[in-house]
Amino acid sequence: MIHVIPLKLFVIFCIAINGILTPPKAQGQLLDNKPPNLVIIISDDQGHDDFGAINPKIFNTPRLDTLRQESVVFENFYVNSTCAPTRASLLTGRRFLETGVWGVHGGQDYLNLDERTFAQTIRQSRGYCTGFFGKWHSGKTQGYLPWDRGFDTAIMAGLYQHLNGQLYTKKGTFKTSGWTDSVLAKRVATFITKHARAEKPFCVLFAPMAPHGSWRAPENLVKNFRAKGYSESLATLAAMLEALDSNVGIVLDAIEQSGIAENTVVFYLSDNGPINESGRKDLPALSSEEWNLRNPTKLKGNKARVWENGIRVPLFVRWSNKIDPRQEVTPTHVIDLFPSLCELAGLPNVRVENGLDIHGLSLARLLKDQTPLPARSLFIANDHVQDQDGRTRYDLLRSIENLPPSRQHLALRSGAYKLVRSGGSGQLFNIQEDPRETRNLATVEPERFAVLNMQTQEAFLKARDSGRAYRMPVFQIGGDYHSSIVYGAAPVSLRGSASYDSHTVKNLKSAKAGASFNINVMTTGLYDIFLHANGVMPYTTVRLAAGDAQLDTTINPAQSIPLGSLHLNKGEQLLHFDILKNAQHNSSGIAALKAISFVVSNANPSKLPLKF
Repeated sequence: MIHVIPLKLFVIFCIAINGILTPPKAQGQLLDNKPPNLVIIISDDQGHDDFGAINPKIFNTPRLDTLRQESVVFENFYVNSTCAPTRASLLTGRRFLETGVWGVHGGQDYLNLDERTFAQTIRQSRGYCTGFFGKWHSGKTQGYLPWDRGFDTAIMAGLYQHLNGQLYTKKGTFKTSGWTDSVLAKRVATFITKHARAEKPFCVLFAPMAPHGSWRAPENLVKNFRAKGYSESLATLAAMLEALDSNVGIVLDAIEQSGIAENTVVFYLSDNGPINESGRKDLPALSSEEWNLRNPTKLKGNKARVWENGIRVPLFVRWSNKIDPRQEVTPTHVIDLFPSLCELAGLPNVRVENGLDIHGLSLARLLKDQTPLPARSLFIANDHVQDQDGRTRYDLLRSIENLPPSRQHLALRSGAYKLVRSGGSGQLFNIQEDPRETRNLATVEPERFAVLNMQTQEAFLKARDSGRAYRMPVFQIGGDYHSSIVYGAAPVSLRGSASYDSHTVKNLKSAKAGASFNINVMTTGLYDIFLHANGVMPYTTVRLAAGDAQLDTTINPAQSIPLGSLHLNKGEQLLHFDILKNAQHNSSGIAALKAISFVVSNANPSKLPLKF
């Protein structure tokens, strides 16, 4: 049925859509004295109920429960439904689709190079010393890494290597001994202690990987929960959350022991809702009964969904003796943290950065004196975009025009109400009265449904048509880096039998199979080329071409294969990789192309990894 919107409601709609697309301006200066230190902690896949304070029957999180008691707790705080989109919004204050991030892996998790992070802003404008420790997931190659995005000190974790993990810095790599998050927490504590007495304030972002799969935790913690009769899966998850709690405690202790608690604002949040899968083949997913035990508030959904349990997480904000602990029910979003951090740092009116609109609103005055936020709507898109034909996560997009809003999974929070579009159908809920999303009001309040439904689709179309969404990254070659990597899992086009998945281009079987990538050569010169691939058949002939340069070579199987050298000219261009000849016609010439690395001739190759 098509709803005709009365003129009065159309006016309301116009006001509402203006509120989501152009947020109101902030007010004047908040702070007069030295700006506070800023500590942001973002956990990974920690659900709304994954705290002892909410779920004492299952979880033991005393440090986080104390932090909750000492904080303003935002009860209606929203993030995006998966990790990379939330981190993009946290870093930029912008809706993730317009930042260049539109998914997880497969070239969909690179923050556009013209996006400006809060670290860059407060470092340049307010002199903050900045640090990053943990899971990055906002780009995997040169130019996109934390030390390229405003963090003076940065240690990046190899993804989900919970024990004895690999860590990466601008200077190289090193392997940890012990639990990776614990190692990182101690590094954060060292950073805090070092900068506590410095003249300049500091800002540090700590991003532990718990409790993201694969679930692993210290045996001494697991056995305690196993002794309570928990399954191995639930015991491991509970132990992982207790270990996370202890690691947060290491950071909080460093603040207290340095005597800077009254001049340090602590933010704690999760990147998305929980998931029941362990990420390990030898550890089953949680049963339905265990899932219900994990989620006693019975919020609907899970990670990667725009129902409440996928996108609603607690936000704790503590500023000892400066803001009083309380519960705050105003709907807020992770996009609000960028302007909040800026205002706390002494930059109260940051609405545009590098020519790009900041979509969030500062929470500083709401925190300080409970000044209400202007009315607005919060738009949240799922990271798995659907086309007219129904695509898998790593099917190449044919055109953005083939991505209609009617096919997407979208949500909009507007006051007490939330509209959810789930693959073609729309539902309306009063979240204030029905947080479990059990009573669809679409037919009960058809006029409100029509307004919010239109607003949701308009917000998606604005992001889709911005010229910034649903694009593959531009890989940077040369410049300050002696070695640069082009990842296989970010092709702009595929030819012949080739396809791609989360980390590789696959099925390069025969002649005419190939892939192309966006590159930007920052330094004209001669580069040695190395192929990183699995399943290379002997005597496969390949061609690599960019601009006027072309290299044909026959290769033998190996993990890292020197192909030869190419002279590349400066500028943006396409890099083409093709199979010219496969001696074994019945099998793939190359089963999986992981990456192509470019090393300035006579320079030592970078030790940066092929997979984070």
